[in-house]
Amino acid sequence: MIDLENGPEIELAAREMGEEGADLLDLVPDQEPDLRSEGQARFMEDLITNVTELDSELGRQAREYTDRMTREGRWTPGREGNASAWITRLLAKLDQLRAAARPTSGGPAAPSVEIPAGRYAINDGEVKCYAIDYGREGTKWAGFLFLARISSDDQFPIRNREEKARILAAIAADVEAASILAGLTLRQCRRCGRTLSDTKNPYFPVALGPECGTK
Repeated sequence: MIDLENGPEIELAAREMGEEGADLLDLVPDQEPDLRSEGQARFMEDLITNVTELDSELGRQAREYTDRMTREGRWTPGREGNASAWITRLLAKLDQLRAAARPTSGGPAAPSVEIPAGRYAINDGEVKCYAIDYGREGTKWAGFLFLARISSDDQFPIRNREEKARILAAIAADVEAASILAGLTLRQCRRCGRTLSDTKNPYFPVALGPECGTK
């Protein structure tokens, strides 16, 4: 349906753009770009799905907020951006919902989007390395995610829920980059764990040994 009240203005704008050689579609503003990383976008989608399964109203609110932020191009990237902060809040809320659903579970459950077990690092003012492991099937820990800080030959479990959620969100923003950073920092192949000693190895920059690099 044509807007008769604004018709003259539209016609004038179209004529002026035609005289300038511009395309008529330039009258329609482009959608703002989505600055989230692919990992952040996927992580948000899966977290919202799982929040919805536990609390439909909270899931609806999370979906509306996420869609509006994306539509308006208001996401800011990086570990300090609001996309990472939103993932942290979703993880914390999902952890709370699961704890309420399973009050005798004995600990926080793993996030719905599984970060593979392995070694990861983030730059938190300094590079810090972490180990992620999962409880074995058939035990009371099945499905639980265990996060520990790596320091020399020792590992120190991260027990604080908010700190755990923050670290997992930072890793999830770019899982492969976090894995490479850990491999280079620890000088270990990120697939097999063997020591990376040959810096001339063509796969060294991506923290892979010569054998794993060809697989």
